[in-house]
Amino acid sequence: PPHIDVPLSSTPPLKLKKEIYQDLTSHPWAGLPVTIEMVAHDGTGQQAATPPQPLTLPERTFTVPLARALVEQRRRLAPHPKARFSVAGFLESVSIYPDTRQIDLSVYLGMRALYWRIIHADINSSNFQTELASATDMLWTMALHLEDGDLSLAEKELRDAREALMNALTEGASDEEISQLMQ
Repeated sequence: PPHIDVPLSSTPPLKLKKEIYQDLTSHPWAGLPVTIEMVAHDGTGQQAATPPQPLTLPERTFTVPLARALVEQRRRLAPHPKARFSVAGFLESVSIYPDTRQIDLSVYLGMRALYWRIIHADINSSNFQTELASATDMLWTMALHLEDGDLSLAEKELRDAREALMNALTEGASDEEISQLMQ
């Protein structure tokens, strides 16, 4: 499940108001009903929690059919590792005739590499969960590439840079560090 940390400044404020942006549309559970709970920890180790609240994680809508299909395979693979052979079968069937389907070469190569990675993943290996997480990330990256080209990746980098700058300003970073983050 996703775990989101909300970092706070080191000086305790009298009133706290903080906004963060966490894009959960890339999480394999996006679009599914979940239950969220917020837990706060203080410096002495005490904690308080909100009552669990049901909600549906927001999901990104894909218009390119192959991108939509890759995201669906990702959604199948993430919670059910035994579905990996079915996902591999999908990847093989879609990539078997790349010329007739007009698949982008980088996506074609990604699907072929992913097919072999999934087929040879050893469920008894200590790296199995890491391999599956890598496979789901690769499916997401290919879907984004099909849908937006490189635009989605640039948007994420910009959002990450903005968040790093906001954190530095909150923590009272030096002028040099802030200037570096602005660059």
